[in-house]
Order: sequence, then C-alpha cells, then structure tokens
Amino acid sequence: MSVAREPIVDMLWVGSLSEVHGTPVRAYSPIEVEAEIMNIVYFRAAFRKVGRPGFPVGGSPAVSPVADVSASSEEFGWKKTDDREAFILPNLKQIMINYLRLRIGCIMDAK
Repeated sequence: MSVAREPIVDMLWVGSLSEVHGTPVRAYSPIEVEAEIMNIVYFRAAFRKVGRPGFPVGGSPAVSPVADVSASSEEFGWKKTDDREAFILPNLKQIMINYLRLRIGCIMDAK
C-alpha cells in the first residue's frame, strides 16, 4: 500500500494468491476463479484505503480464460482502463480450433 500512496506511481502490477482458504490454487480449477476474483478485490480495497479508488492495475495471474473473464467487472474486478495480459489467447485459440474441427466433422458427416 505504501507504493500506491506515492503520487509519482500511476500503475501497479498485481501479484497472485498461492492459496485460498487454505486450499492451494491450481490452474483450470474453480479455486483459480475464486483466487482471481479475491486478488483484484483485495487490490481495489487497498487502493481505496490509501485514497486512490480509480487506480489502474496491471497484470493478471489467471491462467485459464474462465478465471480471467470471471474477474472482469466494472464494479469490483478488472476494468477497461486496466492493463490486461494476452496470455490466455492460446487457450482460446485451441478452443476455436477444436470447435472448427467439430463443425467440419459435422459438415462432412452430413454429406
């Protein structure tokens, strides 16, 4: 919090939670979703506490697209003004490739 108080600082990168309620955070698990939401909620609360409620945040420790999107909320989570990571794109690309394979397979079977 002391860094967020400095007037020269205009953005911080968040860390990541290693466990939630005593349960280790694992990628692609429901706990990862909860950890991502709790992480950004904690940071937003800390910034409000030091008098900088609209402070932009960078980075997202989420590995899965589900966790990243779940924490996207203008009310409590990642906002449009925050710096976001693009490392979830390979995961989404794989989903699209599988979808296209399925669709092409269905089209071929229909002929």
